[in-house]
Amino acid sequence: MKFQEFDSPPSKPLIMILVACSLLAFLGSAQAQTICNQQPAVSVNNGSYHVQNNEFASTAQECINVNGTIFNVTQSGISNPTNNAPGAYPSIYIGCHWGSCTSNSGLPVQVSAVNNARSDWNTSQPTSGTYDTAYDIWFNTTPTTTGQPDGAEIMIWLNFRGAIQPFGNLVATGVTVGGAAYDVWFGRQSSGPGWNVISYVAHNITISASNLDIKAFTTDAVSRNYITNSWYLIAVEAGFEIWQGGAGLATNSFSAAINNTLGTAPLNVWWPTDGSVLSGTQLFKSRLENIALGSYQMFWSVDGGQFNAMGNNTDHKEYSVDLSGWTWRDAGNYWGPFLVTFTAEDLSGTIVQQKTITLYVAKQ
Repeated sequence: MKFQEFDSPPSKPLIMILVACSLLAFLGSAQAQTICNQQPAVSVNNGSYHVQNNEFASTAQECINVNGTIFNVTQSGISNPTNNAPGAYPSIYIGCHWGSCTSNSGLPVQVSAVNNARSDWNTSQPTSGTYDTAYDIWFNTTPTTTGQPDGAEIMIWLNFRGAIQPFGNLVATGVTVGGAAYDVWFGRQSSGPGWNVISYVAHNITISASNLDIKAFTTDAVSRNYITNSWYLIAVEAGFEIWQGGAGLATNSFSAAINNTLGTAPLNVWWPTDGSVLSGTQLFKSRLENIALGSYQMFWSVDGGQFNAMGNNTDHKEYSVDLSGWTWRDAGNYWGPFLVTFTAEDLSGTIVQQKTITLYVAKQ
C-alpha cells in the first residue's frame, strides 16, 4: 500500500518533563537516560550530536533509551496505517533540526561548498513491526530555519519492513550512487513552506552503513534539479520511521562528518593593500575566491582585537572603517604599524581562513 510520508515536525515538549532528564540534556551527559513521546532531544558527546525520540503522528506511548550516540527503542505502542504517516522518527543527528543545533558540525553549509560528507551507522533491527531504517538529510533555501526546512529532504532507505514505500513516485531504477544501486522516488510536499522529497531505496538491504557518501546523493539530486547548489545543507539525521511496533530497533554506533571547500579557497584582501598609508574613512574589502558570498562569514580585526562582521557587496565582503582614531602606535611620520587580520568562518562559526596585512595611518 502506498503511504504519504510526512516528515517530523518540530518536537514539542510535554508540559511535564522530568527534571532529571532536562538537567541531563542540558549538561550533555552521556549517562543513560530515557525520553518518551515528544520530550525534547538530548545532547550527547559534548554537544556534537543530538538524539531525539521525535514522535509526531501518534499519541501511543513510545520511548527510547539513550547512552551517548547509542539509543534503542524500548517501548512502542505505535500502530499507524501503512497508507498514512509514520508515527515517529527516533533518530540521531548533526546540524540543526527545527532550530535545535549541535556544535562543531560544519553545518549549515552551502551545497556548492560541500567538499566531503560521509557517515557510518550500525543498527539492530527486529523481525517484527513495520518501519524503515533511513537517513534523513535536510536542505533549506537560507542558512538557518527555526521550523520546517523549505528546500528539500533526501531520504536514504537502507532497509524497510512491511507494506510501505517512499512518498511520491518512482522516477528511476537501478541508479548507482556511491558505488551501490538504488531506486529513486520523488514527490513535492505541499504542507507548510513546501519542499522536495527525494528518496533512495537500496537494492541490497543492510543494517549498517560504512563510509556512506552523502555528497554523492546530494550531487545526484542536484543533477535531477531537485536541489540547487545555492541551497544549504543543514542537518544529517539517521533513524527509524515507525508505523507499527518498533521495539528493539537500535543504533549501536553513529558518526557523520561534513567538510567544506572554504579552507582551500584563497582569501583575497582587495583593500587595503599590505603596507599602505591611509587616512579618513576607508572601505575594507575582501573575499574567498570563487566561493559564494552567502556560504561564509568574513570579519576584520586590528591588533588582535574584536571581530567586526563584514557585509556582502555584489562580489565581495566590505566594511566602512574610520581610521581617525587609530593613533595608539607611533611610527614617526605615520601612526602604526597596525596589524589588520581578515578572518573567514563557515556558517557554523569555524575559522577556515585568515590573512593579516600591515597598515599605517597618515598624520594630519
